[in-house]
Amino acid sequence: MIIDIHIHEKTYSLDSRISLEDIAAEAKRKGLDGICITDHDSNGLYEYAREFQKKSDLLIIVGAEIFTYEGDILVFGLNRLPEGRIHARELLSLVHENKGAAIGAHPYRENNRGIGDKMRSLLYLSGIETFNGRTEDENNRKAFHMSVLYNIPGLGGSDAHE
Repeated sequence: MIIDIHIHEKTYSLDSRISLEDIAAEAKRKGLDGICITDHDSNGLYEYAREFQKKSDLLIIVGAEIFTYEGDILVFGLNRLPEGRIHARELLSLVHENKGAAIGAHPYRENNRGIGDKMRSLLYLSGIETFNGRTEDENNRKAFHMSVLYNIPGLGGSDAHE
């Protein structure tokens, strides 16, 4: 199954220009089996995406990209997101308690949003985004090597905003 784990939709991400309908059409055109909508600090699209999925033959998962003090983490399985910025350990514990999944997003991106080597001390990471479409190849390679070194699944996402 091929799923893009990191896409932003325009309703709740002010930096996105694409609708769920356009995302789904492009995903199908590219042969994807599913998509994950991971808007910044919001999972507000959940209900709409659930209804839209009923009319689509595409798996649609809604999570969120949470900006922790240490960097961005994609989270899935939380009904309520933290209201303010929190530490990564606290977020990962919350995700774990809710039997969700957490993925280190673009960990070596050099814009203060990558969690980088701080991942080494974190529990409960379900995966690492090792191939991010908006991250330099060298930084994606660092993420890939981290996933191999710590035996954490490496995942890929477009990080599409348009």
